[in-house]
Amino acid sequence: VLLPLLSLIFLIWGEQLIAAAVGIDQGDKPNILHSAAIEKVPVAESVGSREGRFFFEDKRSVYGLFVIIILWGLLNELSRTIYVKNGLVAGGESGFAIANNLSALIVTLLLLFLVVLLIAYPKRSNLVNVYRVALIVSVSSACLMPLVVVGGQAVFLPYAINTAAFRIFGCLMWVVITAVCTPERERTTQVFSWARACWAFGPLLGLLIGRWLFRVGASSDTGTIIVLAWILSVGYICGYLFAYNEEQVVKLTDFFPAAPRTKQLNLRCQIISRKYGLSERESEILTYLAKGRSAAFIQEQLVLSYSTVSTHRQHIYQKLGIHSQQELLDLVDKTIVE
Repeated sequence: VLLPLLSLIFLIWGEQLIAAAVGIDQGDKPNILHSAAIEKVPVAESVGSREGRFFFEDKRSVYGLFVIIILWGLLNELSRTIYVKNGLVAGGESGFAIANNLSALIVTLLLLFLVVLLIAYPKRSNLVNVYRVALIVSVSSACLMPLVVVGGQAVFLPYAINTAAFRIFGCLMWVVITAVCTPERERTTQVFSWARACWAFGPLLGLLIGRWLFRVGASSDTGTIIVLAWILSVGYICGYLFAYNEEQVVKLTDFFPAAPRTKQLNLRCQIISRKYGLSERESEILTYLAKGRSAAFIQEQLVLSYSTVSTHRQHIYQKLGIHSQQELLDLVDKTIVE
């Protein structure tokens, strides 16, 4: 109960408290959920990011993030409450401690594997793969819920899987929240506070529902457990598909820090753009061309027609006094970053 309350307090007065602590006059800040400025928040240039592109193109991105955090927390805590109550009844405190240790082992192994995967293969699809793993493990935990009716040691495996699933989801979501806060530097406190409040509010709802089911005796009824397992599975899948889908996760990779080589390339393109007087759109397309991208790829990324991209490319070549993409690449390589 205290966690969501403290998060909301920090949401309301967090900026004032921080400003008072560091001696800075914050002034009036727009509220992230009610300000029209949410639709026009400039994003710092990074790998694959589009100049002039805004992350919060609509409020769905913000609300979707908050909804998936609440939903996943609710479903996980509801499952955990059922597992804990039945586990304590079936195995006692010592048996439940064994389940905790098993959960920690599974979590550690899975997270180590995912971290190594992310480090060894830094691809845009990695976040999506982690999201998929979290979904599969969560649905697996929900499907194994009927084992609580069997009792004994059978309840410990689904509980361990449930714990591992939420830890994986937690690691992913805090990466997501960090990426969301990156372009929202003026509202970082509000974004983080809302996310933290949702992170506490979802489990609180799940805990209350789970305790109510245990109080009325439904947590040990076979029919109720099967229906609950079905509801949990559908809830996880619906949240994955509709609340915060893979496409929204992939967009976050545009806000991650660029590698040194890519930063140098972007700087060289900026120098060329200023030197030859390229427009904003031409500068954007220049960066893609300097990375070896084709007109078809640029068309898809910038949602432009092929003829528009071709026209911009021709104008770039004319301003730079070149005739091919290879000459463009040579020009970029020769540009010195001071």
